[in-house]
Amino acid sequence: MTYLVYPSNHWIGYHMVEHLLELGYEVHGKEIEQESNELTLFFGRNSNYSSYNLDTKYKAAYIFADYDAKLFSNTLHTYVLNENCQQVTERNHTAIHVPMLFGEWMPMNKEGMYWSGTYIRFDSSLFQKEAIYIKDFIKELVKWKNKVIADRDELYILSYRSAQTKKFKLENSVYLRDNIPIEEKLQKVLQHYKQNKLHYDNISNLNRQ
Repeated sequence: MTYLVYPSNHWIGYHMVEHLLELGYEVHGKEIEQESNELTLFFGRNSNYSSYNLDTKYKAAYIFADYDAKLFSNTLHTYVLNENCQQVTERNHTAIHVPMLFGEWMPMNKEGMYWSGTYIRFDSSLFQKEAIYIKDFIKELVKWKNKVIADRDELYILSYRSAQTKKFKLENSVYLRDNIPIEEKLQKVLQHYKQNKLHYDNISNLNRQ
């Protein structure tokens, strides 16, 4: 079976495609014109990767952009990921309310990042409490597809470090823990940014959230 990622040229979508390809799955990606296609070039030549096909039956679709039901009518289960608590009412869909994510290729500079249109400093309490490394998030997300929890209509993902200012139903919440301190992961991302700053600048001009 094949997986669909939309948009595949978004920095989060890129990590989703990369992880699925590493697991040996066949992946189809759909891009959006508003964002740079530079990230797609990294896996565009992989034999297990190709563009979205309306006639393909997908095992699962991972959506990181505005939802369009017509695009995913041929999907067994669709995961709609957003940070704005968008509601999804269709059957065989799970709305996943994502936390603040950080990682390679995100819109950033050496002192902070952009998330949901807001600039967040790395030394801020907000980042320290709520941010989750993208690869940790993606790894768990793919695991959930085989668990009962993935069949829920709605799911909130939070960092265990997050101050619980909101109350969520326990059955609809997942708290992710850090196997490696967040400071070490951030240093890894900052080193990647330093080595690839020109690419970051090109991507961020279009992909800034």
